[in-house]
Amino acid sequence: VGYRLVQLEKSVADGANTAVTGECFPLQHWADWLPARLLALAFALDGDFDACLARWRLVVADTRIAAVELLERCGNAALRFAAAPEPETEDALRTRGAAELQAVELLHQRALVVWMVVIALLVMVG
Repeated sequence: VGYRLVQLEKSVADGANTAVTGECFPLQHWADWLPARLLALAFALDGDFDACLARWRLVVADTRIAAVELLERCGNAALRFAAAPEPETEDALRTRGAAELQAVELLHQRALVVWMVVIALLVMVG
């Protein structure tokens, strides 16, 4: 409930045409801090473990990085996404974009399963 209230407060501030950023609105940043890092760790378990864990170690303690940027970096490392080496045609870009979107969706589904297993184990133990 508290997290949702923080999001609602931020959306009200955004609707008032104020410049709300991570620096101006630290409550949202700190509310996202732990969940983003745990989800990035789940990405490492689901994808390329070595590459994602190496990227996760670089950004885990950085309190200035936004949750979206952290998840993008770790997700790209987990899926081994890289920028296209040369300009692409529109059809090639659409094909690559659709494949990447499907890979991201599958990564999120696998991360959901990982956390469901973790929660089930915690319930059985405790």
